[in-house]
Amino acid sequence: AYLNGFEIARANARGTPDTPAAWNASAASSHSDAEAVIFQSFDVTSSLEHLKQGSNVLAIHGLNVSATSSDFLIWPILKASVIEEDPQAPTNDQVMTYASPLALTQSSTLKARVNRAGRWSALLSADFIVDAMPVTAENISLSAIHYHPTAPVTSEIDAGFKNRRDFEFLELHNPSGQAVDLRGLRFISGIDFEFDASAFILELNAGKSLIIASNQEAFESRFGTTWNVAGTFRKDTNLNNGGERIAAINSAGQIVLDVTYSDQPPWPTAPDGQGSFLTLSSPDKSGLASAWNAASESGIRFPAGALQPYLKWLENYFTADALDRPLITGWTADPDLDGMNNLLEYFHGSDPSRAMQSPHALKIDRDMEESNAKWQITFSKVAELPGIEWSLEHSTDLQSWATITAPAPTAGESRHHYSWMESASSAARFFRLKLTAQE
Repeated sequence: AYLNGFEIARANARGTPDTPAAWNASAASSHSDAEAVIFQSFDVTSSLEHLKQGSNVLAIHGLNVSATSSDFLIWPILKASVIEEDPQAPTNDQVMTYASPLALTQSSTLKARVNRAGRWSALLSADFIVDAMPVTAENISLSAIHYHPTAPVTSEIDAGFKNRRDFEFLELHNPSGQAVDLRGLRFISGIDFEFDASAFILELNAGKSLIIASNQEAFESRFGTTWNVAGTFRKDTNLNNGGERIAAINSAGQIVLDVTYSDQPPWPTAPDGQGSFLTLSSPDKSGLASAWNAASESGIRFPAGALQPYLKWLENYFTADALDRPLITGWTADPDLDGMNNLLEYFHGSDPSRAMQSPHALKIDRDMEESNAKWQITFSKVAELPGIEWSLEHSTDLQSWATITAPAPTAGESRHHYSWMESASSAARFFRLKLTAQE
């Protein structure tokens, strides 16, 4: 027997729940017709965690003793019984007896049950949202679309995430200054999802964002667990790799989200399976291709070793709203569009929120005044960068790279300056600064 896809009981079946029976398995023993009409009880209390609010599915896998058996009888009955009140049960400070109407000062989930003659009723739960505005086109935006993720790597496949589509997601953002009540918000094109009782988030605070994922476990395995995930795509829907319309309406039937994206220019093409996704840069022009940029998948994966110092640094440049959005503050994100991602800006100590040419960035000049031409290499970095490793490399073909041993820097109070000469040759030579954030 399976409850919502989880095996909760078995009888006369070979193996254990760790080894599910094949579709054509045979029963381990047989019943007489007289025994077949007698109900057998199975205590499945240990599987209560698999019950959910609303509709549930109880599935029975019936086995005959052989392929020539002509019939069997399956007649399931699910019974639940009340638990007698335990007078010795401990009390809880969050449990109170209802005596008069309650005044809520903040959004809350209330749970209640009735005790009648020493017996408790079933637990009822209700969400109450306080001081939040109804959702409209002015206070909600579709801020990211990941419609064609990169293929799963070996570790993701081993974890059961075998399809690119498992890693698809949408991000919604509240750009207003007040919390938004999402109840009744429903997608009518692109994916199937509604902010109803089964959604994990029904209120979105000012400046905050949330994720709707194709597969939450796959999403968190690739992008981490720090996100606010409201739920997953329903009815086996997914985003179209070639582009489509994504639209949603509120409880009044008004369209509040409406974007038609494409994998063809003038839309950014890097999100089409090349390791990037669409991120909105101009919320007031979300229907135009020019309002969207490509952001790297890897830029929203935060290595733990360097995370805390990096987040403290970000606080100097970004609002609390932006800090809550790795699409802006991730390692490889480039919010000021100056060609230097956040990791480079962090390394050099430049401003990631202002487009400018950093005076501290790597600079290569060829010095032709000396008898033997040389390359002059200069750059500077923040003195202390926990969790960040770096190296300078050179190549003649952009295929094979070798590390250059840099001399000791000129050490300042908060910055290390590097400057030295490398012999030049007639062959083309390429240089790169390699940065790694430790996991």
